[in-house]
Amino acid sequence: MLFDAVKVGTRVALINEPVKITKADGEVWLEVHPPVDAQGQSTAVPLEDFEKRLDALLGETEVAINWDLAVQALSEARGIPVMIGLELSPDPAGSVPPAPAAPEASVQTSAT
Repeated sequence: MLFDAVKVGTRVALINEPVKITKADGEVWLEVHPPVDAQGQSTAVPLEDFEKRLDALLGETEVAINWDLAVQALSEARGIPVMIGLELSPDPAGSVPPAPAAPEASVQTSAT
């Protein structure tokens, strides 16, 4: 364990980042720990903060999010990663078929 490997008196920094979101192999994962305020008291995770971070992570990527799982993970804050979404593909193969070529204008000349 990490605790056993660290010498007594070692300086550490505690980072209060309760919500972690990542995208890996087409899956969206959420890990939530109880947030702590300046006095060390647990607080609720604001849904707006989660939505902003999710938007920043995904950008223009289309994803199906299971909002029930996401809200449950946010409210329970158990520190266990949960898959909450999958990237969407335009077709089962994951590729976009090429657009049809525009018809070329034909020029006809007549010999008179």
